[in-house]
Amino acid sequence: MSGTFWLTEEQFSKIKPLLPNTPRGVARSDDRKVLSGIIFCLQRGYRWSDVPTEYGPAKTLYNRYKRWSEAGVFERIFEALAQESADFRTLMLDATHALPGRGFLKPREEENPPDCRERSEKNIGGGRAIGRTKGGLNSKLHLVCDGAGRPVRITVSGGNEADISHARQCLEPVVGKGATVIADRGYDADHLRDWLRKCKARACIPPRKNRKKQYRYSKALYKTRNLVERCFNRLKDWRSLSLRTFRCPETFLAAAHLAAIVIWYL
Repeated sequence: MSGTFWLTEEQFSKIKPLLPNTPRGVARSDDRKVLSGIIFCLQRGYRWSDVPTEYGPAKTLYNRYKRWSEAGVFERIFEALAQESADFRTLMLDATHALPGRGFLKPREEENPPDCRERSEKNIGGGRAIGRTKGGLNSKLHLVCDGAGRPVRITVSGGNEADISHARQCLEPVVGKGATVIADRGYDADHLRDWLRKCKARACIPPRKNRKKQYRYSKALYKTRNLVERCFNRLKDWRSLSLRTFRCPETFLAAAHLAAIVIWYL
């Protein structure tokens, strides 16, 4: 079938040692074939039942993806590959919205019946990483990339949460001595600057215009921040990320990790 996606032997060899290798009593389907089918589905935003049969049963693809997402398999592979090749001397931090699909029932009083509004309220909080914004129910992807524009850290939160509230959580595992952190004015906060100073890292963050103390920063270095914006653009080429098609945050975040692995590290 034309237009299908297949991992090459060279690509698969990079992630094969990082896959779970615990036997379950029955030999599982070929990992390369199943992973190729999962990637094909996530890239195009297909339903599992619409994936070509040459990848195997749709139930097998879904179960494998669901089980490995909840176990953090894709996150561990992403972190291992990033540690091998990423440059942590320059880090760029930003966030972007991911509007959930219609399955999340963005409510409008005049259009949706009461039972739809009640179900949409259940999506907010409760570990779903979805919040109510002016545009309706929304999520956010928080991303840290290196100086070459490759993701090194990805997290998800509700769309109504401030970017700065997740800055330390995103940076803590990857920032080190001598690193330069580049971010926009939304991350201008004394507590973040103080924490970076304690980590012996340098902040390249424009100060807010209403600040009494105007911090200096390198405008030439700040111009390179467009790399993290490009990174988001490439991630959102995957339809399952541009429209959040997964209800559970674990499976949604796993899609982001798998997209980053395929785009930048294979």
